[in-house]
Amino acid sequence: MRSMRVASLGAVVGALVLGSAALAQSPSTPEGVDCGTDIQKLGYSPLLMGFDYFQFTAQGMREITDACGIELVIDDPNNDAAAQVSGIENLITAGVQGVGIVSIDPIAITTAVEAAHAASIPVVSQVSTFEGADAYVGLPEHEFGRLQGQANGQALLALKPGVETYKVAVLNADSLGSGLLDRKQGLIDGLQESVTNYEIVSDVEAWAEDTALSAVETILQGHPDLDLIMTVNDPGSLGARSAVQSAGKALNTDVIVGGLGIDRRVLEGVLSGDFPASVSPEPVNTGRMIAQALITLASGGTVETQIDVPPVLITQENAQAYIDLLYPAQ
Repeated sequence: MRSMRVASLGAVVGALVLGSAALAQSPSTPEGVDCGTDIQKLGYSPLLMGFDYFQFTAQGMREITDACGIELVIDDPNNDAAAQVSGIENLITAGVQGVGIVSIDPIAITTAVEAAHAASIPVVSQVSTFEGADAYVGLPEHEFGRLQGQANGQALLALKPGVETYKVAVLNADSLGSGLLDRKQGLIDGLQESVTNYEIVSDVEAWAEDTALSAVETILQGHPDLDLIMTVNDPGSLGARSAVQSAGKALNTDVIVGGLGIDRRVLEGVLSGDFPASVSPEPVNTGRMIAQALITLASGGTVETQIDVPPVLITQENAQAYIDLLYPAQ
């Protein structure tokens, strides 16, 4: 791995870490951008572009690349590890000078990362780091989960007071790497800040909307007195909500579902009261920082090995602002 230290990226992080009110703004020339030296093309390999999170990350990357006259090439592996490896190889062949990667399989991705480095192409990881990544840009995962776990605990005390032992289910994404394990631990730690009389009766991998729906249906059959469902992402939250409603249970009265993420339906659910709160992973800012880190590295500069993008708690007070900024045409 290349030697890292704080360099030119540090000068622009302050300008790029915008507050929530500026989350989805797209200025033609973002302030503080360093366009580097003769950078023509960057690549991005997400988990899958069907998730809003990765679309907004790409939006943030484009703000920087467009301002610098750089082409951004996206290869969507659609959650297929083998397709991701071949897609990154295609990006290398296409002449990208840096690539951002959301690893589907941290072991399988090794050969693609090695091929990138053999071609002197820097690699920046997102969501979860992996061997060979030159830098990680994204959430402080534990804090992201902790904010939501804390909100979940406060919702339990406010909406379901007097329960002797709260029964809690967790929908995880453990197979996606250490970052998601940290996020899950943050959920539990945040919950424990408010509530200690709880029992985790189920902890199952279910981060896609359909698998979350199926998992919660099964959990509710075994634990009809379930009090809280904590999820590690927004599709999981949406699938859990659908399962609770299909079971004829009342949200927040029978079962609380902790919303998470910035899917429009989650934000609208916070507004309507279906979800007590959510947490924004700030994907647009993440994309800006990924692009700037790649430009800096590809130009021969150095960056921090971990660049955190602080998450923001979403409540009924600021949910509409996020909807207006992220989904202005809808």
